[in-house]
Parts: sequence; structure tokens; C-alpha cells
Amino acid sequence: SPVSYCDIKGDALMVFAEKFVNAKGRFVYCENEEDFISKLQSLIQYRKWENILAFSENLNSYLKNVGIETTLENENAIVGISLCQSLIANTGSILITSSQGFGGRINKLPSIFIVIATSSQIFPNYKEALQPLLENIPQNISTIMPSEELKQSVIEFYLYVIEQ
Repeated sequence: SPVSYCDIKGDALMVFAEKFVNAKGRFVYCENEEDFISKLQSLIQYRKWENILAFSENLNSYLKNVGIETTLENENAIVGISLCQSLIANTGSILITSSQGFGGRINKLPSIFIVIATSSQIFPNYKEALQPLLENIPQNISTIMPSEELKQSVIEFYLYVIEQ
């Protein structure tokens, strides 16, 4: 179906979540950081995932500090976890940049891909999402949508949004 670029009326997070889920993404709302850690740890334990790839040094350190073992280098990782730049409500897409550690790896995502965001990262449209980047433009900027990614290499696409 064609992407809608209409103005957002109402709660941008709810609009984003609906579009993300309709595109076959798995949306997980977290009330706070502790709730996020608990939900992510539960999923990892339930699914018995190991050798989880973190896409940045900062994320790798953070996850290890909260008891989630990750690695920075694993070409054969089935599970990957990343941060994002922003969430675009009117399209249900996720904006990522080289600032999140992707570099050239955006073309090779693991089959299970997890993105972490906060509610403060939601923007109604691309114009507003790109505005904060104008002062310090990253080397790479990409958007990903579950429906497109799921057709290629990603089998499961999770998004954890932490209320802020």
C-alpha cells in the first residue's frame, strides 16, 4: 500500500505503533528503563538467544552493565540490537544513522533485529525528524520499515520504546 504522508492528529506514538505493527513489526512499550530491561531479558531467556550482536560500543557496554551479554563482532549473529535516531509516526519507519554504529552494516542485518528507542525520539514526519541532524550531519542516514526489511533478510523485527 502507498505510504501516507498526512499530518498526524492525536498521539504520534500510537500512530507510529499502529503503522509499525501493520507492517509486521513487533512493538513493545516499556514504562521505564527497568521495565525495558526486564522485558528484553525475558525475551532473550525465553528464546535462548546467544551471541547477540550490538551495533555500537555504547550499546554493548550498556547492555553488559544490565546483565545482557552482547558482542560487537559476529558475522554469523542471528540476533542484533541497535539504537536509532528517531521514529517517524506518519510512515511507521525508523531513522538510523552512522551515529548508531551502522556504517556499512545496514545492508546485512541479522534475521532477528531489535531496535531500542525512547518516546522522546518520535516525530510526526521526516522533516521534523531530520531537523536535529542539520547541525551535525552523520555520514550515513537510512530509514528502515519492517515490511521492507522482513521481505529481505529480517525474519523478526522488534522495537522497544521506553517512555521518557
